[in-house]
Amino acid sequence: MRVNVLNKSRCGHPHKLSDRDARAIVRKVKKNPKISAPKLADQIATASEKKVHPETVRRFFRSGGYSAVSRKKPFISSVNQQKRLDFASAHVDKDFEFWKTVVFTDESKFNVFGTYVHHGDITDAPTSGISPYATLEVDTSNLLLRA
Repeated sequence: MRVNVLNKSRCGHPHKLSDRDARAIVRKVKKNPKISAPKLADQIATASEKKVHPETVRRFFRSGGYSAVSRKKPFISSVNQQKRLDFASAHVDKDFEFWKTVVFTDESKFNVFGTYVHHGDITDAPTSGISPYATLEVDTSNLLLRA
């Protein structure tokens, strides 16, 4: 009996999605990083008649080099970026004695209406760096105390 590649025995359950489907998932995430895994699973189900669990889609996210949570670094506007650069340039040559006279203040944040809740994911590639699009901007109505 001749064994063909198509009917050769294998261990485990065969993949539900092909490599082409996996590349299509990664392309969709690259095009829209804010799409969630359940929404993408629904899109796959309607487009290709294959019912896929959202966790399967998340596995393809991870295999494509994408994480599931956005970066915690806050967005800094271009005006504040320039101000920080100007400050650093003006004070780059200051000696240690100057910095002993500077008083640094500390800030503490308290939420007025409950705790911080994560409002959605942004799937982000590790090579994308920190971009304004890949950060979350959340208004939690909080108090900021400066000491």
